[in-house]
Amino acid sequence: HTAYRRQRQMCIRDRLFSIYLFYWNSELKIFERFTLISFFGALSLLPFYIGEEIFYKQTVFIPEFYFWVIFAAISPGIIAFTLYTIAQKKLGASLTGFTLYVFTVYGAIYGYFLFDEKFENYHFIGTILVFFGIYLAKKKNVKKV
Repeated sequence: HTAYRRQRQMCIRDRLFSIYLFYWNSELKIFERFTLISFFGALSLLPFYIGEEIFYKQTVFIPEFYFWVIFAAISPGIIAFTLYTIAQKKLGASLTGFTLYVFTVYGAIYGYFLFDEKFENYHFIGTILVFFGIYLAKKKNVKKV
């Protein structure tokens, strides 16, 4: 399943990039920073793309492909980055960081609606664990304030 492979690739890339951003202090403006993040995010996917082209299936560049690429760039890219930056300013980095775990839940929902994938028991268990973890993190943060 190509969708599962891409979800794993995105998950690995996001985790590694999150670790990198944790240690990156920058004086760059928000859209300059977004440009760098987008560039290096795309660059980090390049080896996975090349591997998929060689070992699995070649990409067919049809209008439907371009639609989904643009959708993926605008929806989780620009909009999510902007909202994530706003949340980080209002909630702080530690609490906002927990929202990264919700990406897996989004991936399962997108897979169900867009790619006709089935929900399995592990999807539900994982979703419950993700939201329970976010609840615990928020509860702990509220007590400190």
